[in-house]
Amino acid sequence: MRLGPLFLHVILIYNFNMAKAARQSVMKRLAGWFDEHGWVQAAPDPELRKARKATYKRGYEIRLSASPGELAKLQRLLVRAGFKPGKHFPKATRLVVPLYGKEQIQRFLKEIRRAGSRRRRSSGRK
Repeated sequence: MRLGPLFLHVILIYNFNMAKAARQSVMKRLAGWFDEHGWVQAAPDPELRKARKATYKRGYEIRLSASPGELAKLQRLLVRAGFKPGKHFPKATRLVVPLYGKEQIQRFLKEIRRAGSRRRRSSGRK
């Protein structure tokens, strides 16, 4: 049986819409996670970076915290949304998963706002 071009076009549109819906679902869950357990590290200061090249190491960073049982779930959500999480590290009783890089941070903030994040402040801990 040979499939016509119209049928293939319909299948492609259906798959695209399903992928878009799945991505929106993932971003909505990440937006909720960020609202509850996330924060943005302050953007780097270019003047300090020039003055203290060897010691000033700040960069663009978002941190999302998770309990040890939630860690794998958070990392899977980030990867499914197309982000590359950094290596997790402990902080108090939770684990922190960072996202690094200016482009990645800007995209994350834009997409969680679009997904319905309630957070209005862009920097500092909640």
